[in-house]
Amino acid sequence: MLFLYSSELFNYNFGVVLKDSAIPNALEDSGNWIAAFQKTFQPLNMKQQKFILYSINKYQTLSHFVFMRDEMFSLFRIVNYYSLKKAAPVYYERFKEFWELFTKLSPELNTNLFRLKSFALMTNFAPLVAPLAPITIAIYSEFSGFLSNYLMDHITLYFKANYKITFVDSFLDADLVISTTTIHPDELLGTPLVIVEPTLNANDFFLIQQRIQEIINRN
Repeated sequence: MLFLYSSELFNYNFGVVLKDSAIPNALEDSGNWIAAFQKTFQPLNMKQQKFILYSINKYQTLSHFVFMRDEMFSLFRIVNYYSLKKAAPVYYERFKEFWELFTKLSPELNTNLFRLKSFALMTNFAPLVAPLAPITIAIYSEFSGFLSNYLMDHITLYFKANYKITFVDSFLDADLVISTTTIHPDELLGTPLVIVEPTLNANDFFLIQQRIQEIINRN
């Protein structure tokens, strides 16, 4: 019965209660998994976190009953990571960063099988094809016209795979103000501000993304 519970062959919940000795590793590893995922993707609610603990506990219980040769999973290539990198480069880089963070914390789970299981888990919470998070931005520059259009075009191109961006004129209607110069707080009407260089360098994009993610997570 415990083998049936641990395997992924059946969708039945047999109501098996594991002894406490079977829990600690799963608790620690699921905590590491959640921490790595939330750092590279998005926050998880309590229901999702419990599902991760349940899934990792099942995996570790199964490993006591079945010897799984890790090299078999690299040969079958159920998930082609090279194709994923080409088709969804942003998602692939996030997954790669997640896996590096997680396996530093839980090196004993650095296997092809658990990597595959983690990818399957991940797509439950962060689908490969998902609606883009909406964000409304107001652009301000002391050089109006051409420079404002330049900034809008480059911001749109850079973040097109991550966010659905709408540009507005009013600071009050915006989630975020991006400006090439300082603005008095009273003029911002409580809207967050990111000051950037007119040329938009790598650090500017990093600051913009950081602030956008803060706004999305807060909402």
